[in-house]
Amino acid sequence: MTGTPSSVSWRVGDGMIDLSLTDDWWRVAQGRFTGPWTPAAGLKRTTAVEQLMQQVAPGRQTVDVASDSGTIMSQGDWGVDRDTAIGTLCTDGGFDAYFDREGRIHVEDSKIASGTPVWHLLSGDGGVLETVETGLDVTRLYNTVVVKPSATDNSQTWSPQVARLQSGDRAPANLGVTIPFFIASPTIRTANDALMVAQRRLDYVTGTTETLQADAVGNPALDEGDVIQILIPDSQGGTATMWNYYVDTITWDLVTGGMTVKARNQGEVTEDANA
Repeated sequence: MTGTPSSVSWRVGDGMIDLSLTDDWWRVAQGRFTGPWTPAAGLKRTTAVEQLMQQVAPGRQTVDVASDSGTIMSQGDWGVDRDTAIGTLCTDGGFDAYFDREGRIHVEDSKIASGTPVWHLLSGDGGVLETVETGLDVTRLYNTVVVKPSATDNSQTWSPQVARLQSGDRAPANLGVTIPFFIASPTIRTANDALMVAQRRLDYVTGTTETLQADAVGNPALDEGDVIQILIPDSQGGTATMWNYYVDTITWDLVTGGMTVKARNQGEVTEDANA
């Protein structure tokens, strides 16, 4: 992994060194603008993101496979935080930008919670699943996303666009309260595009309150944002059930080769996964 050591400490007695290693995103987070960032009119969002990352990580190989072709045609107040500007552009364009473990810059379409599962985890003989713990997380209670124009030159003539959960216990109509997640967009040019962003973000910020933490044999190809399937045994000894989960975080144990996955439940695959 390419990164920077942090929180380094030397242990007295055995002579060992403990440290944390952060990837090169620290360059983006700490490399704030010293003056207002004023992108050229017509600059592609993906190109702008690449430039903003290359400015603090010059010479890095860049892999751009994002499908977004949107441009920056309006003026906006971008502030002084480089990472906030990149996050805004990524949200408007529906893509992600990050440094991989080898230090390369990646720009790619955002993954979605309803995506196709990329890995199946089973326990027992031949399986990779070691332990599973399920629970509830009530911090993700958004049921509505509002995208608002934020350009400072009055070039965005569309009104705020709203996407809401339409079904389930947490839908505004059933819950009895609207809990909005707001996005301020300086680059979206039409109401239709703004609504698409709102609907895409709704899929991410709502998810489900049911969570999972699983320890498994490591899979280096797995990444945050992937959808996986896990066979969950019945606590009463009944039939096991296969569920889809959206991966939020992965913690790697480089000594044992294992990993800990934290994920959100995305729904049952079948009533009887053993059938």
